[in-house]
Amino acid sequence: MISTGGAGFSKPCGLGWPANGTPSSWWPRAPVNATSKVGREGSTPRNVKLGDVGPFLCEVMGRTKGWIAAYAGIAAGADAILIPEVPLDLEAVAKILRRRHRRGRRYSIVVVAEGVTPPEQVELPKDAFGFERLGGVAYQIAPRLEHLTGFETRVTVLGHLQRGGTPTAFDRVLASRLGVAAADLAVAGETKLMVALRSAKIEAVPLEEACAQIRGVDPEIFDVAETFFG
Repeated sequence: MISTGGAGFSKPCGLGWPANGTPSSWWPRAPVNATSKVGREGSTPRNVKLGDVGPFLCEVMGRTKGWIAAYAGIAAGADAILIPEVPLDLEAVAKILRRRHRRGRRYSIVVVAEGVTPPEQVELPKDAFGFERLGGVAYQIAPRLEHLTGFETRVTVLGHLQRGGTPTAFDRVLASRLGVAAADLAVAGETKLMVALRSAKIEAVPLEEACAQIRGVDPEIFDVAETFFG
């Protein structure tokens, strides 16, 4: 559409990552809120009296980037987070789990993005658009962690349940601001732009900039997550 000169406007992100030209601090909060509840509201050993349950793997969406896993993991207090941007190192994860066990922590939460490179490559079915249908990599990782740690490892795959969640007041206000800004640009005859939040202001960003690449998790964000591992 851009190359052919067609008119177009865009929202500033998809479900799984913020677009280029937008701050990493903003993107849809609903899927992250829904996911982080796994660590905060009774779906994990932190709040359920299950005894010595061992590691708990929670697989979330994230085909090529780990934004949901990183943000939800931080919010839920995960002990390790596995994302596509960081090479998979199960020995490092096992070391964290063993260290927690020595400290008397009989459970651990590991958030896994579905797009993490699997320990063993398998042929996956394709969807109607030719993309591999992801989901279930945590089931490959779990037995390997069991072998490395000796701890029974449990798995939950959230999948499209994360598309639920209730928008916050901030989400609703921002959506209104973005919509009005896009409509104003259309009325003014502007094209090939994306409306985005920048420093609390709504600004227009060229679509070429916004679509230049799929944006990965900022290293600074993952550094924050790693601070709390184990």
